[in-house]
Amino acid sequence: MMPRLILSFAYHRPSGGYVLVGDLQGYDQALLRTDDGWRKHICGTYYMLQAFNSDFASIRRGITIIVECDGITAAANLDFNVSKRLCTDIYAVYPFVTRQLKYFHGGLLSNLLLSFCRPLLPKSVHSKFQTGCVFSGGRLDSFFALPDMETSNQQTIRQMQESAQKRYVMAAAFRL
Repeated sequence: MMPRLILSFAYHRPSGGYVLVGDLQGYDQALLRTDDGWRKHICGTYYMLQAFNSDFASIRRGITIIVECDGITAAANLDFNVSKRLCTDIYAVYPFVTRQLKYFHGGLLSNLLLSFCRPLLPKSVHSKFQTGCVFSGGRLDSFFALPDMETSNQQTIRQMQESAQKRYVMAAAFRL
């Protein structure tokens, strides 16, 4: 639905958890205002969370989410009702550990959205937010969309599929 939203998905061996890098400029919440769009987004988010928690180590260590906020607009990328619904329908009920939430190049709009969403999330997540982060190389997509966005997207999809397969093998052998 939103090919520029997820820039990278990878297992970070030193921390024992997964890292997701996203770009909120690629997040088109207008697509989520229909029942079909919302269903697709919720299903995709559910399976992404399954991939994040592929084994016992990644479940215990938690996920790190890094987000580029530069260039977002209220009209295209942010809808408080959609954000609220996402927080209450998925993130507040799906059991997962958050290691870090880092927001880069955020302005007033992204900080307002985060302050609105933070109370809707579990209390264990509140202290994990880090706003005001800056990447000296510019926007994060310039670093992660290598060698080009299409190749990067295909690699990210492969990594998510491999992680999801690992999750289902582990779930068949153990109770996750």
